Amino acid sequence: MKQRVIEVKNIVTKFGEKVIHDGISFEVYEEEIFGILGGSGSGKSVLLKEIIKLLKPTSGTIIVFGKDIWKLSPKEEIELKKNWGVLFQFGALFSSLTIAENIAMPLVEYTNLPKDIVDSLVAAKIAMVGLKPEVGAMYPSELSGGMIKRASLARALILDPKLLFLDEPTSGLDPVGARAFDDLIVHLRDILGITVVMITHDLDSIFTILDKMIVIADKKIAAKGTLEEVLKSTHPFVEQFFKNDYVKKRYNINV
Repeated sequence: MKQRVIEVKNIVTKFGEKVIHDGISFEVYEEEIFGILGGSGSGKSVLLKEIIKLLKPTSGTIIVFGKDIWKLSPKEEIELKKNWGVLFQFGALFSSLTIAENIAMPLVEYTNLPKDIVDSLVAAKIAMVGLKPEVGAMYPSELSGGMIKRASLARALILDPKLLFLDEPTSGLDPVGARAFDDLIVHLRDILGITVVMITHDLDSIFTILDKMIVIADKKIAAKGTLEEVLKSTHPFVEQFFKNDYVKKRYNINV
């Protein structure tokens, strides 16, 4: 029986008078690749920031690994954050640091490991994400978009987290690079047993690697579950996004 990793209950988010979320609830189970979908301005990134404690919702509860994230002591919060890694949309690498130094940052912040051990762990993660060893000595400005994504993923994995958050991981990549990144995500889930939560609008990712998903529209969840369950929704946004002629022809769906 898979265990719940994340429970989001009745989240309401308001910025002044503007309502972003109006009663969002869903669950994520261990070893799932779970997608958060929705149109521009639907609050996908806001929701992700709430789950990783960068924003506090107006009301509602978020439970991660069985703990209410807004009722943690400072020590408990540090321990919780050591169990998740985050890949931000544009990488968020420090331009003044080498790739190796960027990847090592969480180890420097959260551990007292000696430098030779840190260097070994960084080298292992660089190899794990499919980068060559010499990339460690380079700076972000010297890397392609795909390499930056992989380097940022290595940093997100450096503490061996149980939970990985990805914000538009394939955005800005060419189709070949995007599919290679999707394959890498599935491979890492399979070999490490991690749970992945990703914001995406990439149709290939949605149709090939997501186990379950939610679709946010009109401030609420318009559809959730497996792809087959989502395709049964008659919500106008779901109809427009999934059931247009291009998508039906490309992915051979009959709904």
